Amino acid sequence: MSDSLELPGHCRFCNDLNLGSISQIPFDDWVSGISRSSCQTCQIIVQAIQKLSPKFLEGAFGGRIAGPHPELGLWLSVGENCRVVIGVIENERGGRAVSIQLYYSSTDTGEEVSSRIPQIGTAGDISLFPGDTQMWLFLQKCLNDCITKHEKCKAAQDSNWYPERLLCVAQDKSSKDILRLIQTKHHPPSSPYITLSHCWGSASPFHTNKKNFPLLLENISLSVLPRTFQDCVFAAQELGVQYIWIDSLCIVQDDRNDWARHAQSMDKIYENSLFTLAAVSSPNSFVPFLGPDAPSDRGNWQAINIDVDMGIMKSVSASGGSSRTQLKARRWDPYLYPTFFDGPLEHRGWAWQERYLSTRIIDFTQEEARWRCKTSETCECVDFMQSTTSQSTLDLEPAKGKGGKELLIRKWRDIVTDYSRRELTYSTDRLPAISGAASYFQSHLKSDYLAGIWLTDFPHSLAWYRRELNDCPTGKPQLWRSLDNGVPSWSWASVPQETLWIWDFYLKEFPRTEEGIALDSQIKLISINCRPSSDNTFGEVEAGSYIKLQGKVVEAEIESDLHSCACVRRKGFKPQHIVPDCIITSDGSSWNLMEHIRSGIRPKTTKPHRSTRRAVKKDRREASFVKGSRYRGDVYCLLLFTTTQNGKNHACILILGQKAGSSDTYQRLGIGNSDSGWSRPLYKSRKNWEIWTGWEELEEWEEWERWFKDAEVRTLTII
Repeated sequence: MSDSLELPGHCRFCNDLNLGSISQIPFDDWVSGISRSSCQTCQIIVQAIQKLSPKFLEGAFGGRIAGPHPELGLWLSVGENCRVVIGVIENERGGRAVSIQLYYSSTDTGEEVSSRIPQIGTAGDISLFPGDTQMWLFLQKCLNDCITKHEKCKAAQDSNWYPERLLCVAQDKSSKDILRLIQTKHHPPSSPYITLSHCWGSASPFHTNKKNFPLLLENISLSVLPRTFQDCVFAAQELGVQYIWIDSLCIVQDDRNDWARHAQSMDKIYENSLFTLAAVSSPNSFVPFLGPDAPSDRGNWQAINIDVDMGIMKSVSASGGSSRTQLKARRWDPYLYPTFFDGPLEHRGWAWQERYLSTRIIDFTQEEARWRCKTSETCECVDFMQSTTSQSTLDLEPAKGKGGKELLIRKWRDIVTDYSRRELTYSTDRLPAISGAASYFQSHLKSDYLAGIWLTDFPHSLAWYRRELNDCPTGKPQLWRSLDNGVPSWSWASVPQETLWIWDFYLKEFPRTEEGIALDSQIKLISINCRPSSDNTFGEVEAGSYIKLQGKVVEAEIESDLHSCACVRRKGFKPQHIVPDCIITSDGSSWNLMEHIRSGIRPKTTKPHRSTRRAVKKDRREASFVKGSRYRGDVYCLLLFTTTQNGKNHACILILGQKAGSSDTYQRLGIGNSDSGWSRPLYKSRKNWEIWTGWEELEEWEEWERWFKDAEVRTLTII
């Protein structure tokens, strides 16, 4: 075989594997042409498809039977980053029919080599199961590279800081007493520790409590630990680590103050650990993340050898020695990216800060093991380091320059949006589960923290709204009730759904300052009473927390249903669209009006005052939760702030319900704002969806200035 390869001209069937796409051609013409082509890269593609998706070239895919398909078109694209991805797309469906990655694997030295086809780069093989020798070699190399080369990662950690307690692991795997709990104050560690991020599941795993605490200081039998914990111990031994921090074992679970104290220190615990092991694919602590019985899709991504003439060729390694490279192919999917991770752990609220506070993290996903640090990220299939994206880590260093405050605030809102869509077993953990991140932010932002919002961002911090329930024109999902978790209604943490902010995107039409969009506050902050209820400064807050504001208030009537559709009405105005925070009902001590609106005729009878509030879990499912019904009650509209866009004034309005028996105490129920065209609730583009069937067309506060022209200035206490 010749040492050099003469590449063909621009082939219309494979584009010579050059970066980009070929023009769309009929599917049948492509199959016939590439199958008969003498082009060597065409032969590689054909063999890869025959071995990985044998039915495709026969035309049997997407529910189709084998045979010609003259109505279908096809195009081929080649990806970047030294990976060649062959994507074949069905013209009428727009869906990927077959996608293949071609790469060279060094079978002798494992060194990166210069292949004879420059368009095809080197990549790594995915281990057949998590925990084999190949995977540990990959992870050990990632760790060593980071420790020896990454100054940014080193600077992010305090090597002298340790958690209050750690698990000490015996490095002798045959030792009977392999694990025990230590108090670092009395037994200072002699080397770094690692952390575990895992799902607890419905059944509580083995944990430390006041009763067994003295016993665990003597010895912990591996047999009593769930599989996830056992795998963590095994991983520590494989990677040469002596100390581990696991939340259920290193926090005394029935000691509220101990739990609160550790919750506030989560930023330091995860930031200063050598690395975090994330059991992404394990739904609970009893499911392993290592070994053949761990949840795994690795079999789908195993490579096959390409056995054409050019498949195996002699080449020169980076060190100058001789190496043999094997051309391989495997199925490809966006799942095989270092930045993609999905699994049960990624839906849990507590796991958010465990991921983003960690300086280094190893993800055990169903597809492969992935590495990420503050400098680089990679995975088994990529096998080379690439720069970490800003979305992958909690890096606040760029916020130290000009406009730093705006960057910090927007980063916090992005965090809340990402975190708020996750699940928690206990709604009272809504603030504690992000308290480590809040502690980390305060060290940079230098602002008072009020139940999930920052005082320096006031009043925009109050302008949050919950995300629309669905992104489909059909279907009518039901709105949730408010979280009865002690968080005041003016905080996003009081509702269970994903949170966004009004006008949060960068809009060049809006006037701006260094602190963001220039907002004209229409309220005066009188006082705040929001204190933590435990040793965790950023955790749960005392019952009765409130903010007292003074501003323009207009009385109105709210109309809402179970599907998040809502408006406020006032005589002389068209109904205005609002986004309710949750299901709205009446206060139990006042009259409740729930009407089944079918004809659109409104009652003419004068009704007594109808005190309106949020529905919580303990409310019975009576008429106020009947499908097809709408609730009507009295509310108060508070003008929060205004701004301008292209010479037009815009406003943001809070919707409040008055507490029964009180003249100045209110609860937040929802929010409204004028249409800015960006970063807002999506009523205008969705008003014809099924969810709005039976509703008249609403305005989006175009007449807000007239609405508040004769408004009364009131002092309100919002709880």
